[in-house]
Amino acid sequence: TVFCGESKDALHQGFLETKSKAEAGDVDAQYKLAALHKAGKGTAKNAVEGVKWYRRVAAQNDARGQSMLGVMYTNASGVKRDYDQAIIWFRKAAAQNSAHAKYNLGYMYAVGKGVTQNQVQATAWYRQAAEQNDAGSQRILGSRYASGRGVDKDLVQAHAWTQVVLQRG
Repeated sequence: TVFCGESKDALHQGFLETKSKAEAGDVDAQYKLAALHKAGKGTAKNAVEGVKWYRRVAAQNDARGQSMLGVMYTNASGVKRDYDQAIIWFRKAAAQNSAHAKYNLGYMYAVGKGVTQNQVQATAWYRQAAEQNDAGSQRILGSRYASGRGVDKDLVQAHAWTQVVLQRG
């Protein structure tokens, strides 16, 4: 395991160990390797290689890889921007109860990327992720209740969700 502040050699050694496990079929190592490539930790930054490994993870029906492929398509990181593909991958991951994917579907509906903009749908996705303890979704849901965006304005609910966020620290 590689920690922040470790030497470049230690980071690279951690990368090589992760790569070896990933190539041997360890799905957790494959996911980590994708993230290392994407961020350039222990190796040169290479989003294309990151996408390759996220695809391997997603092909094993792993919601983490599916959701991250959605992110990569949304951000044009290692692939051509394609909101339709992003939505497909987010939906696959959300079907497996991924809070990360549900948060991202909330965002896509809120801004109308790959789907028709729909604030009610956005709020519904944010709520699902918030109920799974996703901090970003909890914050957004509190704000939506305060403003009445995609949901009836409800200051009690706004306060409740804000308190959940504040208690997280």
